[in-house]
Amino acid sequence: MIKSSLVDVVSRKDRVIAKINPKNPEKLKNKITRAVAVFVFDKKGRIFLQKMSKDSFKYPLHWNCSVCGFVESGESYEDAAVRGLMEDLGIAKRPGDLEYVSKELITNESAHFAKIFMAVHDGSMALSKEKIAEGKFLSMREVERMMSSRNERFSPFFRTVFERVFGSDEVKREKFKRLNNKALPGKRRSVLKKGHRSGL
Repeated sequence: MIKSSLVDVVSRKDRVIAKINPKNPEKLKNKITRAVAVFVFDKKGRIFLQKMSKDSFKYPLHWNCSVCGFVESGESYEDAAVRGLMEDLGIAKRPGDLEYVSKELITNESAHFAKIFMAVHDGSMALSKEKIAEGKFLSMREVERMMSSRNERFSPFFRTVFERVFGSDEVKREKFKRLNNKALPGKRRSVLKKGHRSGL
């Protein structure tokens, strides 16, 4: 989900201090960049996951968030999320259509300040053939089963973000329930029945 060759390196206060090419893993070491994650739900409360293509430069054929990626240099988190939805899934949204969930410092093999958003979409999608091997809507129970299976692979970024958002902490779950209730009208509001407790 990145066209620009550069992303911003930021301080622990999320202030820009430099620019780097994110496709060079060596340059990412000991640096913090910006990223976004978007969870797309349908009106039945199912979550859309994408499996990255076999040619992905990181974690090919691993399941990941509906949309995630670097924030390009000079771009806002919100604009990066909207861009990613269009580039990866062919979904046109405006920043105001997104529900902001939280901002997290994610530290796996590299570090990112990641803003996490939720969006609701029940229409058609145009998945990027270049970036995505497959994608599907899944119930939370199905996602949990897949994450505990040895036959399915998930990116470390997804596992960390998923745990932060849907984890066992009751306060976090209640916060996301409120967002879900706001986004999903009517009686179909069952996104968070149980928190995920899988390890990272």
